[in-house]
Amino acid sequence: MLTATVIGGVVAILAWRQRPEPGATALAILMAAAVWWSLFYMLELNATTLAAKLLWARFQWFGSVTLAVAWVVFALEYTGNDDYVRPKNIALLTVIPLITLVLVWTNSWHHLIRHSVGIEQVGEMFILTQRFGPWFWVIIGYTYILALVGDLLFINLLSNSPIIHRKQAVAILLAALAPWIGNLIYVGDLLPWVAIDPTPVAFTVSGVASFGAISQYKLFKASPAPGQLARTFVLDEMADGVIVIDSIGTIVDINWSGAAIVGEPALSLLGSPIQSVFSEYQTLSNTADDEAELITLGSKNDVRHYEVSRSNLRDHHERTIGQVLVFRDVTERFRYQQRLDVLNRVLRHNLRNEMNVVYGFADRLEEAGADAELTGRLKQKSLHLVDMGNKARAVQEIIDTTHDDLTQISVAEVIEDKVALVERRFPALDVTVESVPADTVTCGWVIEPTIENLLENAAEHNTDEQPTATIAASVEDDWLTISIADNGPGIPENEIEVLNAGQETSLMHSRGLGLWLVNWAVKVLAGDLSFSENDPHGTVVTIQIPLSQQN
Repeated sequence: MLTATVIGGVVAILAWRQRPEPGATALAILMAAAVWWSLFYMLELNATTLAAKLLWARFQWFGSVTLAVAWVVFALEYTGNDDYVRPKNIALLTVIPLITLVLVWTNSWHHLIRHSVGIEQVGEMFILTQRFGPWFWVIIGYTYILALVGDLLFINLLSNSPIIHRKQAVAILLAALAPWIGNLIYVGDLLPWVAIDPTPVAFTVSGVASFGAISQYKLFKASPAPGQLARTFVLDEMADGVIVIDSIGTIVDINWSGAAIVGEPALSLLGSPIQSVFSEYQTLSNTADDEAELITLGSKNDVRHYEVSRSNLRDHHERTIGQVLVFRDVTERFRYQQRLDVLNRVLRHNLRNEMNVVYGFADRLEEAGADAELTGRLKQKSLHLVDMGNKARAVQEIIDTTHDDLTQISVAEVIEDKVALVERRFPALDVTVESVPADTVTCGWVIEPTIENLLENAAEHNTDEQPTATIAASVEDDWLTISIADNGPGIPENEIEVLNAGQETSLMHSRGLGLWLVNWAVKVLAGDLSFSENDPHGTVVTIQIPLSQQN
């Protein structure tokens, strides 16, 4: 018992120094209570008179009733369930222990703790004998219930936690079970030949196991509490609304954002049918785990747009037991997209019309005898702006396309069609097709504007007297590789840096939309885009696309 007292004191000090880590204060109090119990039990054993033994026995109760409360508080805090550790709940837990202490010190009036007491000599020791009253069994049952609650919390760590937390749980369970088993032996008189209470002696095991958990398994440095609290925090504090329903559509959980979307307090929604609070639930696709669907909620003056996704909840046997609905507010993005669509459509329409007018005026000026070179440049710029408007439309179509929406087309046919188109538009460009894949090799439709823009870029910006472009396409290890090489001046380094940065600034910007279109199209195809220098001059643009992700 002296050993248990020393070890328990050391553990209590170590735990106290770990404050404010979860459970540190509770474990310090728990070990201090064990030390208290052991000290006064030693005084009881050394006392020789009945009055002295009863006095030290009464003081032991302060430690024994504190142990159970401190144990369950420690278990709750350490396992991340500290939401239950509130002053009101702790006060309720101490009601029965406080009543017990009053009854212990007034037992001579009612004998609810002890019916009778006496002294029995065992060898050279004098042992206090006692017959217990009805309240003794009440407090024993209460402390065992609290002990079981704490044990179950740590047992849960054994089944679904990392190895370090499982080791901690084993050490703490050993520390907890040793004194409870000792106490059960004593109060149940399971070993009649054992004269003394083995509970304080078992605190030696508790102290050693607790010390090992702190020193070897980093009890307070690698606590499971953050992980448990993080799951709760993420659900409660996330901006997206989350509603959890069971297999018959009853709301079993909802976070604050979800309650705000519905417009009712969270607690009042629990147990309600999902259709009664979210009528649009019936309009969602019947299959969960589909991609998010756009819905509109709210009144005329406060319309909000949400992307709603559904995921099935499955148990360990892969049985569907409910669903999780996640509401993501995309109102600002939706409105921004609407404005962009309107501006894009109006600008392209007006740009095309105005440039057609300018082109017509250039024709009339040329007919009236104006400088043919100047009018030719004017026509060229007009066509260039119209072409830029068409590219803007193509860019919008690419941006609005998801990977799953890609229509598959033959790569060989695309190369053949686009080479013929560019040769008609730019007769001076000599295009060589080195290789093409089999007709059965297909890719998403965005490969079409990609190849067209790269060939146009090789022609438009080529200042060589004999402009050339070479295209080669091949398949290896389920990857499609397309390279287009030209003998032009090369793509400026700053344009490549702009593409890699993903944004333009007043100091760093590209000459047009062509390379942006190519860059975004390759991203939709889940591919890679790279640039290198051609020999002796020019640029080689290489596209690599995983065919396994195209179908």
